[in-house]
Amino acid sequence: MRRIEGFGQHGGFHGPETDAKEHNRTILLNAGLTFAICVFFASLLPRELLAASLESLFHIAAVASGIVAAIKHERLPADRLTNWDVAAIFLGLSIIAGGFVDPEAIQSVLGAAPALKGAPAP
Repeated sequence: MRRIEGFGQHGGFHGPETDAKEHNRTILLNAGLTFAICVFFASLLPRELLAASLESLFHIAAVASGIVAAIKHERLPADRLTNWDVAAIFLGLSIIAGGFVDPEAIQSVLGAAPALKGAPAP
């Protein structure tokens, strides 16, 4: 079966604008899933560690998105969303979450944890 130029497999016209929209939708879906996974794992920890764990997980997501963007050779600026944009979003979220970290609450949670075997006592 011969394909008509500009006509998608499932019918409908798929021009450059539609491809960019689909790409943006995919990038945003991946970012949303990454966000949900970060929040899920952070919610497994005690409440006092939520902001600190979110900060760390968002930072890891930002670094991972940057690595993916570098591997794909994505350029800035672009006319559509890239993994560099996702990295910037997660870095911003990491900075915002870091503003809510309470060092005293973290110290109280970690101080209440049983000492590790062989670790010096405080």
